[in-house]
Amino acid sequence: MVGILLLPRFALAGEVPRNACTPDIERYCKMVEPGGGRIVRCLQEHQPDLSANCQNTLEAANSKLAELRWTCAPDVIRLCRASLGTDRRGIVRCLQSHQGEISAPCSRGIQDLMGM
Repeated sequence: MVGILLLPRFALAGEVPRNACTPDIERYCKMVEPGGGRIVRCLQEHQPDLSANCQNTLEAANSKLAELRWTCAPDVIRLCRASLGTDRRGIVRCLQSHQGEISAPCSRGIQDLMGM
């Protein structure tokens, strides 16, 4: 359950790194209404057709996310147990509300991921 708790910022916002994927969004997802993860889903549907730059950026984010899930799992269990039954955004909001209490490795991992 903890393994699917967090998403990269762009997935949570229904956005992707604009600098890397803007041409792909314009090409494949131009008619998709932003929000609710719709653009991310559109890009996933077109994944084989995406530019190398966009694919590489999304793969790097997924790799960092996998590390972050393990790094932050103890903090999620300790601080956000009540949010475990909610959607992923609820867990992220919980972690954000406890910024001063999360472990240093989790905090660094979140900052690193958000910097993508």
